[in-house]
Amino acid sequence: MKKVYYIFCILSLLLSPQYIIAQYFTPEYGEVFIQDEISVVKVEIDPDSLAHMLLEENLFSDHEYPATFIFQNSVVSDTLHNIGFRLRGNTSRLAAKKSFKVSINSFEPRKWRGLEKVNLNGNHNDVSLLRAKLCSDMYREMGLPAARIAYVKLYINDEYRGIYLNTEHIDEEFATKYFDEQGDGNLYKCLYPADLNYLGTTASNYQLEVFGRRPYELKTNLWQDNYSDLAQFITSLHNANETGVECDIQEEFDLHTYVKYLALEILQGHWDAYVYNKNNFYLYHNEITNQICWIPYDMDNTLGIDWVGQNWTERNIYNFPPSGEDRLLYDVVMENPFWRGQFSKAVNDCINKFFNDTWLNEKVTQYHALLSGEISNDPYYPLDYGFTSENFSDAPFSAWGGHVSYSLSDYFNQRASSALDQLEQFNANTAVFAITDNGPQPNIPIVRCYYEGNATPMLQYKVDDGSTLQAALNDDGIFPDDIANDNIYQGFINVDSGSKINYQIAAGAVLYPCWGENVIWLSESNVPLQINEVMSANTSTIADSDGEYDDWVELYNPGPTNVNMSNMFLTDEFGNWDKWPLPSIIAPVNTFRLLWADDQPEQGNDHTNFRLSDNGETIWLVRFEQDAPRIVDGVAFPAMPADFSFGRITESSDNFIEFAAPTPLAANGIISVQEPTRTEISVFPNPANSFLIFSKNVQFVQLLNMQGQTLLTKANEQSLDVSNLTAGVYLLQLDGSVFKISIQH
Repeated sequence: MKKVYYIFCILSLLLSPQYIIAQYFTPEYGEVFIQDEISVVKVEIDPDSLAHMLLEENLFSDHEYPATFIFQNSVVSDTLHNIGFRLRGNTSRLAAKKSFKVSINSFEPRKWRGLEKVNLNGNHNDVSLLRAKLCSDMYREMGLPAARIAYVKLYINDEYRGIYLNTEHIDEEFATKYFDEQGDGNLYKCLYPADLNYLGTTASNYQLEVFGRRPYELKTNLWQDNYSDLAQFITSLHNANETGVECDIQEEFDLHTYVKYLALEILQGHWDAYVYNKNNFYLYHNEITNQICWIPYDMDNTLGIDWVGQNWTERNIYNFPPSGEDRLLYDVVMENPFWRGQFSKAVNDCINKFFNDTWLNEKVTQYHALLSGEISNDPYYPLDYGFTSENFSDAPFSAWGGHVSYSLSDYFNQRASSALDQLEQFNANTAVFAITDNGPQPNIPIVRCYYEGNATPMLQYKVDDGSTLQAALNDDGIFPDDIANDNIYQGFINVDSGSKINYQIAAGAVLYPCWGENVIWLSESNVPLQINEVMSANTSTIADSDGEYDDWVELYNPGPTNVNMSNMFLTDEFGNWDKWPLPSIIAPVNTFRLLWADDQPEQGNDHTNFRLSDNGETIWLVRFEQDAPRIVDGVAFPAMPADFSFGRITESSDNFIEFAAPTPLAANGIISVQEPTRTEISVFPNPANSFLIFSKNVQFVQLLNMQGQTLLTKANEQSLDVSNLTAGVYLLQLDGSVFKISIQH
């Protein structure tokens, strides 16, 4: 099946200008990565286990030992028993100041404050203890996903081990926070010799092993072990010169964002990463955008630290790999005039933003205020290279020598100077790098894009593959634009329902994306199948064939005809319409079918590859028609108590309500409603264009869009002004009763 390509923001932030600007969500540091104090980490482990871990013959073992983990700062004081504790890193395992990994979920299925792992990095070879932190700050301040880092004091069995960097672990939790709110795409940890070079179109070719491990190690979806997305991406790179970088690679890879990562990797002199050493990066397949995304990793050998005899302040930014070695992704960027220009602009932007005394001095002042009084008490800081507290104080402005031949200040200034001397001319207009639309819903499509540059962006579109038309994109704060002059342009296409819209953005000579990538179908499917009832916290209501009490979704066919469920899908991700295929069977008229939302598809055809959120979310039933998604039904359900369900009042109703007595595989009935009096409200007119009137005064009013986002809340009302709402379908909750309403203008 051809997969129609969408670029969507994370659903819960779809209308957030800040999110669109960054394209990704960069979460706050939060209580675990607090920035203005040094947290305390204590690990209590059996002394024999610790001694065994540190034996020379065990230094490169990843065996986890049970321990207790204690984390304390001004807002957190937590103790977790029975965690896994082990050494981490590569050459750092041989250092006196070793690095460690805490695995929250190794022996118990749990998370701690949204995390499953904690990395405690010693950074033993950096006299400043600042390099990895500064590099992470650069990525994050550019709006690029990168690990959060904070300083902690580490104690093991009450022995003080010194200052460590608490570095966010890159896993499905990271992907959930930064990319698609699900984290269920393929995540690859890429280590030497991960050069991304072409090995053929066969997916298994990229499962090769070197040094007893895979250079492209799949960290999620291990039960599938499917490398087809990686193979397709590298094949597109290989074919770039023949088919055109501008279109084909962008279908597989977020190239717009990668050139910014690339600029920082080279400016930071991160030689132990992809371009120079084919090492230390992650790739994540974002299931919303259907693109592979870049994540940097292990940024301690940067900013002038050198072990390979190179002058990283002078190395040519356009010829960075070792002489005679291919780096396919880097080569594609450098050999394409457009993307080479985008890289040049990113280099210029990063130099102006970071590689100056002002930015560096602010960071040094901030972090030295935290660390200066602690370094002299760090018993492990001097053990590997003889570092002293005076060396630490001098590190920003005085070279230590040896493998640290530059001070931070000298590196910043000399790298900026040489890179600017090497910099080629570039077009100040950047390509559009973030586009969203409101998807295949039966209303006016609204398109949003972020744009920097001197040209005026325009929306180009085709209706039903006809001639190319144009519509204005505005940044003036007038509908449909949200905020004036924020570089987020919005426009709409006013066409009849049932049309197929193919669109792109034109900004001067830049066209993005290519025709055929962004397609919207403006019609619902006429398939009668519906989502009838949902339970997101099943503890005792009904068990599956394996005796497990899992989340479930009940479908119902009200007729008048049987429904062939082939080519139909259930999803909880807006944009990822073919997330889970329904069983290819016939649903007879007036029958129910229960689907187990347990993320255990291996248990059978009725078990989905996702779970329902306890906090409420939206699920969609989708059918692909003419190779495009059509929404059959969608339900936004709230957070509910255990063993409550959310369903239609009756099978023929468009109104939903919570049920204290759920009815899986049976007709819903008003007798099972938790509070029957809540249904004694009616709403009219529906459809509406100006006001909605309620049959009685309502204490709590909540309006949501079909993505489950709250648009407004009011109290003590008997009417609601909807004249400013965009035409479309919404959910209205009145004292617990939920109505699907239509706004038409």
